Amino acid sequence: MYRIFPGRDNVLFADQERLAILRDILISLGGARKREPGSAFEVPNQPIGPSMTILPLFNTFFPAVPGHWGGWEFPTYPVIARIEFTNKEQTKALVSITIGYGGTDVLMEKGTESGWRKAWRAVFG
Repeated sequence: MYRIFPGRDNVLFADQERLAILRDILISLGGARKREPGSAFEVPNQPIGPSMTILPLFNTFFPAVPGHWGGWEFPTYPVIARIEFTNKEQTKALVSITIGYGGTDVLMEKGTESGWRKAWRAVFG
């Protein structure tokens, strides 16, 4: 899915399909080797090998990092998990987002000329 954000020339919308393609490229070109943790307190499943040499190229265009529990992450924060309109006119919406390992619910209101703006947020994690 491709979306244009008016007035935001440097925004890239990446859906799950496109993120999966990026992961597949890393694995196809660089393999899926993982290092063994040296102790019980080290983060497991961290990649090693050629895939790590591809990462700097990806990072020139967008953030790409090894995932905490293995795999790859392309931080496209905030991740919008749900949008629920709260009135019939669809001028207010409750938007659930995550940033990293935490998230929040944000009530958004549609203004007359300024577009959508944050009305309040409630942290949930």
